[in-house]
Amino acid sequence: MKIIQSLLFTIVLLSVAPVGAVTVSLTGNWVGLEGSWSLTDSAGHTHEGTYWGGVVELDIDGKQYMAMPTLPNWSPTDAMGISWEADLYTHDYLLAGGSGTVVGDYGFGNPAEFYARASLFFVNGLLGYDPPDPLWAASFDEMIWQTLFYVPAQGTENEDFFDNANTIYDVGSGLTLRDVYNDTIAGGLDSNYDYSGFMSVLGWGDGAAPNEFLVFMSPVPISPALWLFASGLIGLAAAFRKRKTS
Repeated sequence: MKIIQSLLFTIVLLSVAPVGAVTVSLTGNWVGLEGSWSLTDSAGHTHEGTYWGGVVELDIDGKQYMAMPTLPNWSPTDAMGISWEADLYTHDYLLAGGSGTVVGDYGFGNPAEFYARASLFFVNGLLGYDPPDPLWAASFDEMIWQTLFYVPAQGTENEDFFDNANTIYDVGSGLTLRDVYNDTIAGGLDSNYDYSGFMSVLGWGDGAAPNEFLVFMSPVPISPALWLFASGLIGLAAAFRKRKTS
């Protein structure tokens, strides 16, 4: 059963970077999937498109980091061969009211609180990189989008961008990663979680950036509480199997 991803994956050991300008490009390594969306506007016109979600490897000032995009508006193939200047925003900077993030620009509230809630999905989504699990990586990226933008903006989930997470992940139980997401948000997400030990936000920068990214700045060990999905997925799958056969 493809449930638990390896908790040990190799990432360059780097301390959390201060806020500052960096040069960024894609290395060409990524794991993820496209998703499709379809919605009907108030005039009755249907709009359709695709998006990409997952984990990418970024080159930031010559060193490699794992990252996940915060918006479904790009494909990594479109960003190959370009580089851009951007700022890295730390937890403390955002907590103090620092500006520059997409969430802050939308004016939903203190950006640090939104990124704190998304950090749980982010760090577990990285487990889909090695060994490669495109469905896992793409599904957790969809959870990040929901947490940062769609729920704050609409007051409800945006079903158009849950394509991958709604795909059955464990055939034996019928479990989807959307089920895991629902189970988690029902228990509440911590808006005050201090993610400064492992995550920074890479902003849009000079306008050439293809997306805003959450960047993994530190290797394991990480607080055991963050491995919620990986540690609890077997139990949830078992509950689904029991429900399926009863």
